Amino acid sequence: MSSYRIMKLSNGDEIICKLHNTENGYFKVGYPMKMCTVNTMGKDGKYEENLALRKWATFTKDKVFAIEKTQVVLHYEVNIGLCKYYEYILKRYDDAERYKNKDGDELKVDDDNIEVKEQRTTLEESDMEELIDEYQNVPYDYDETKH
Repeated sequence: MSSYRIMKLSNGDEIICKLHNTENGYFKVGYPMKMCTVNTMGKDGKYEENLALRKWATFTKDKVFAIEKTQVVLHYEVNIGLCKYYEYILKRYDDAERYKNKDGDELKVDDDNIEVKEQRTTLEESDMEELIDEYQNVPYDYDETKH
C-alpha cells in the first residue's frame, strides 16, 4: 500500500500528498500538490482535459503540513500511474529549487554540469515520458469520485 493519498478538502481543493501519520485530529502530510484540470486544444483541434499538479501552499518552503481531519471530506489511495507522475513532478520542482540561491534568484550554472546531469536522467525521463503520455490526456471522471 502506498503512502500517497488523494484528499478532497471541504473548500473544494483536491490534493495529492504523502500521508506521514494521523494524530490529535490532524493529518500530517508532505509535499501536497493541488490537482487541477486544464483544458487544452489538441493537434486535431478538439479540446482535451488534462491533469496538472501545482504546489498547494505556494508561498512557503515548508514541505510538511497539518490538515484538520474535519477539513477532509474523503481520502483514498492513489493508483500506480498517478504515483509515478506525482513523483516526476516533485522531482522537477526539486530540480528547479537546486538552481536558486537563498534569495530565490536563479544561479548561474556551468553548462558542462547540466550536460552530465542530463545524460544521467535521460533513461529515467524516457520512462516518465511514457507515463506522462498515458495520463496527460486522460479525462477526469467526476462520476468515479466517491462522495
